[in-house]
Amino acid sequence: DGKLLWQKQINRYKPKYPFGYAPSPAVYKDTVIVSVECEGIGALAAFRADSGEQVWSTPRTGASSYSSPIVANLDGRDQVMMSGAQMVVSYDPASGKEIWKSSGPATHTCGTLVWDGDLVFASGGYPQTATMAINRKTGKIVWQNKDKSYEQSMLAVDGYLYALTDKGNGICWNAQ
Repeated sequence: DGKLLWQKQINRYKPKYPFGYAPSPAVYKDTVIVSVECEGIGALAAFRADSGEQVWSTPRTGASSYSSPIVANLDGRDQVMMSGAQMVVSYDPASGKEIWKSSGPATHTCGTLVWDGDLVFASGGYPQTATMAINRKTGKIVWQNKDKSYEQSMLAVDGYLYALTDKGNGICWNAQ
């Protein structure tokens, strides 16, 4: 019937660059995971989908970022992954505790992370420019270049990474 069931303010959203809020929520079992990142007061948090009760909150400070969290099952383990603030991080979606972390492509990112096999791919952004492949088991950067898909998300399929860059170029990389 369209009636409001619950509403929560995660933290004060006052980004340095007021382009608006961009991340989409992610659903994990009976929770909704949301990200609000802006200078100094960012957070990734999970709420009960039916009641809005907060399950956990993990600080993510550093810079405005607009990427959506995404839940993946990698090697039988659920993870919620995000990029932004010059890092790529994986968290336990049940507790918010960090699983692994790596350097990321830029301070500000918008695209959602994608993965294929042992590699997680990130691209961004501002002010830095990079697309990179990260080994999710070691957290080490396997390769990177100066192309960027800042606003748009990439696709990773069968060993290939596809992107549309900010310059309007379609690119396919051998992801390995």
